Amino acid sequence: MSKNLLALALPLALVATACSKHSAVPADAQKTADVLTGDAKGSADSNPLCKLFTLDEIASYEGAPVAAGTNAAMGTGCQWVNRQGQESAMLQVVPASDFEAASEAPGYKELPEAGEKGFVVPQMGGWQAGAIKGQKAVMISTGASSSEAKATSFLKEAMKRVTG
Repeated sequence: MSKNLLALALPLALVATACSKHSAVPADAQKTADVLTGDAKGSADSNPLCKLFTLDEIASYEGAPVAAGTNAAMGTGCQWVNRQGQESAMLQVVPASDFEAASEAPGYKELPEAGEKGFVVPQMGGWQAGAIKGQKAVMISTGASSSEAKATSFLKEAMKRVTG
């Protein structure tokens, strides 16, 4: 059992080390990390999703103070890590054709008032919610310090701001 755990831990440690911004990181690894976060497309300051909400607004949905937004999900999202560094809130916008509702997950709840196929569901100790309007799908997630009501409010407000 401990050999299996070590076999899993070592590659994860190497990946985490390779993805951090450090002068000793090989250029190829940094390019890969930048593509995965979305930094290859520009800084979070130029990510329109990071500008949609104030830090205080995101903190109210997350249930804890948050740091400035960073690029996420290959540039299709913005992520605000809470100051304890353990959890985060995230907003992602993708084409409606890429939308997937977690309808089989325990605790899944439909939110038709949020938009087409709207839902909220507990996920990894926090919450995930999403909906479609027109050609856009909006997905949000919050951490354990949030609640179903806060995640639902975040999604509804994000739907208004993203899809007008």
